[in-house]
Amino acid sequence: NKLQATEADAIHHEFLCKLIQTGLCYDQLDLTNSVAFELIFRELQQLEQKHSERASIRGDVERNEALSEHNLMMGLQQPTYMMSPELGTWISGELSQEAAVLKERRKAREERTLARAPKAKAEPKKGAKGERGEA
Repeated sequence: NKLQATEADAIHHEFLCKLIQTGLCYDQLDLTNSVAFELIFRELQQLEQKHSERASIRGDVERNEALSEHNLMMGLQQPTYMMSPELGTWISGELSQEAAVLKERRKAREERTLARAPKAKAEPKKGAKGERGEA
């Protein structure tokens, strides 16, 4: 159940952390004013969020309880250290907007389908079955 160091997400996480470490220690950049590094931090947050959700879906109860206890003792309020509450709220809002757009597209597609269906039935082709020939 534990995330292995050889998994793609673990390797991705390690690489992003190495980028941050290099920017801070070697290049001595002010990462708080760097849009590029903000994107790296956001990617790290999303990776951590994804795996925290997977752990709760998997039912990794023992690990979650230990983590919750650790957070309580350390005075932390959320189980993911890097996940910003504002980012979580923003992502939630974006997903809600996207779901609303997809719902409206589906409705429009269904309406177009329904609008075309009666026309095809109302105007049968000449010589179609059920049409009476007048003489």
